[in-house]
Amino acid sequence: MNSPEEQTMYTEAAMIRQEQKQHLQTIDATYAIQRGLAMGRNRRKTRAFSIKVAAISLTMIMAAGLLLFNPIKDTFTSQTVQTAPEQTLDWGALNDFKQLAVHDIDRSTLESAIRNDYIQMVNQSAKSGPYEITINAVTADENKLILLYTGTSDSSQEIYSVSSVRLTDAQTGRYLGNTSKIGSSADSQSWQGRATLELDRNDPLPDRIEADFQIASVDPGKLSDPKTGTVRSEMNYSERMKIEFDLDSKFSSIKTETYKPDQIIMLGGHQVLLSKVEISPLMTKASFVFDPGKKNDFQTRISISDMLNPYEIVSKTADRRVFKSSRVSGSGTKDGIQYIFGSNMLDAPQSIVMKLYPEFSQSFASVQEAKENALEFIIK
Repeated sequence: MNSPEEQTMYTEAAMIRQEQKQHLQTIDATYAIQRGLAMGRNRRKTRAFSIKVAAISLTMIMAAGLLLFNPIKDTFTSQTVQTAPEQTLDWGALNDFKQLAVHDIDRSTLESAIRNDYIQMVNQSAKSGPYEITINAVTADENKLILLYTGTSDSSQEIYSVSSVRLTDAQTGRYLGNTSKIGSSADSQSWQGRATLELDRNDPLPDRIEADFQIASVDPGKLSDPKTGTVRSEMNYSERMKIEFDLDSKFSSIKTETYKPDQIIMLGGHQVLLSKVEISPLMTKASFVFDPGKKNDFQTRISISDMLNPYEIVSKTADRRVFKSSRVSGSGTKDGIQYIFGSNMLDAPQSIVMKLYPEFSQSFASVQEAKENALEFIIK
């Protein structure tokens, strides 16, 4: 019987293979949202939830589909008010990762870090048999850590993915978590990836990090086989490779700024309060409360979540540059929902506005019409 770890690796491999088949194209948001909603509604038909379980289920449903982009949003966010900063940005030694970032919904955050020299070059490697992993660079704040890394192999193996990236505080042994990852291959013997981990700022930012990697591969000639990733016996895995590095102290110097907009909008007869926005160099966290002072049942919470669609944060700097940060993820809370966006705090924005599609955005005939009717929360 396969160990739980082997089963997890095989599952991850199948998921990554699906990403490779799509060539890292934009997520099909329409179907993703429909699947997420269907999953949630099927659960609601077959189970009775307590308040605590309902909150957990809401988080799962959001992750499954509600927090992905809707069709209008995908089109609208591709239109930039001023695209020059992104187009002309010099990635320097990280230029090989530029194409990967094009398909990253959180790319504006990484670009802001590069633009403001908020990057630490690491360039440390570890080897295991035919495999080698290199951490190229890292950026972090008290809420988030991003690694850029490269995996390679010799001609005896074709790299399928870097299937696992785990992070630990090297000094205390505290496990920080298993990262979320995106990646792509330039050729069959290399893989470039970005690993992201949300941190709890109640815990101190580690001074030294241990990164633990594992590479998944196949024998020569198998990478192009359409069945690769579906036959477990064909997958090969490296021994785990560990790299330790000191984290630059500058990542601890900038603290999270907290704003309390206390702004309310009406959605389907319900009050939705933007109660708090927390901004750090790599993350913006927005907390919404549904019907303040009331207790809504699970069905009502889902209904409000369906209508609440904040899709981006627009910020303007003193020199009139405009930047957009996309919605990245989110989760249910005991009284509402919390969304995570990218951040360009390092660009010192003078104004920050969150944009939401109207309650029935799908009824608009065009992106322009939806844009003209967008709702706004003024954060700063």
